[in-house]
Amino acid sequence: MSAEDFNTRGLSYHSQKKYEAAIAMFTKAVQVNPHYSVAYNNLGNSYREKGMQKEALAAYQSALAINPNYDLAHANLGVLYRNQGRYEEAIAQFDHAMKLNPSRVFTHTTWCWTLKEMGKSAEAIEACQKAIALDPSYKWAYRDLGILYSETGRLEDAIRALNRALEIDPHYLDAHQVLASIYQRQGKDEEAKKHFNMIEELKK
Repeated sequence: MSAEDFNTRGLSYHSQKKYEAAIAMFTKAVQVNPHYSVAYNNLGNSYREKGMQKEALAAYQSALAINPNYDLAHANLGVLYRNQGRYEEAIAQFDHAMKLNPSRVFTHTTWCWTLKEMGKSAEAIEACQKAIALDPSYKWAYRDLGILYSETGRLEDAIRALNRALEIDPHYLDAHQVLASIYQRQGKDEEAKKHFNMIEELKK
């Protein structure tokens, strides 16, 4: 098989959360083509999901050694640094990624969540709104925005954002979970129950 074929199989395994199988496929991809920066980036993502941080770092660094202007690899490296609490290094990677590709929604969304973790809620909300402006169908940005609104007491805004996520994907578990929690806080037991029931269905 070609490197591209191995990469495609790896993406399929990764989407199924079969990270070990994904790592095997991405590793074969870069063995076939050692200059395949996309596969190195994807390998880093699977390593990161497995909690193999050193391996993830090496994979992202390989991707960027091949293509220093690969904005997605910079963004994913930023996520790795954020997960390690290395916020200044994460910020540098996100800044660089957004300069290289200002329209990549993933980068703005991960930047939003980083700002949230840093306690900068207003800036995080602005980053999520920017992501939504770039792609109004990006459900993850609505989920993050809903959580931010909820944490800052803007419950009705949170409900609107999360319902928008569910309009895009009615089976989006995270959105149902956050909505159930908000309705419970508001004492709207029937509304909360609907989402708790949906959560149980989705987990089957």
